[in-house]
Amino acid sequence: MDTTKALRFLGIGALWLVTVLLGVGFVLGGLSKFSPPWPDMFSRWGYPVFFTYVVGVVEAVAGLLLLVPKTAGPAAATLCVVMLGATATHLVHGESNWSFTLILVVIFATIATVRYRLRSPRQVVGAEN
Repeated sequence: MDTTKALRFLGIGALWLVTVLLGVGFVLGGLSKFSPPWPDMFSRWGYPVFFTYVVGVVEAVAGLLLLVPKTAGPAAATLCVVMLGATATHLVHGESNWSFTLILVVIFATIATVRYRLRSPRQVVGAEN
């Protein structure tokens, strides 16, 4: 195996390691939204309580979809948007953990971009055969 192939192999392995860890984390994090203190926190931030459950379902389902190669890119893009909302919420309310959610935005945007680029040309909309 030449150096380029070895680096590509290592890069894809690292991508999957991060993706799997985040996938499992977001499944568990999404499920945790159904119990305290999350409903109270969402209320304190000015969101209706049901929104806690919507976010929980989105996080859990997207976390599962991160584990499927064909859906990992769209799932990462979805979680990127969710984490943008979390970042904005933390900033508006003067909370210090906005930087962590912003780091997750960058990681999910990277995963979505790399997964999109790893698709074969025939799978990309508008690509010529």
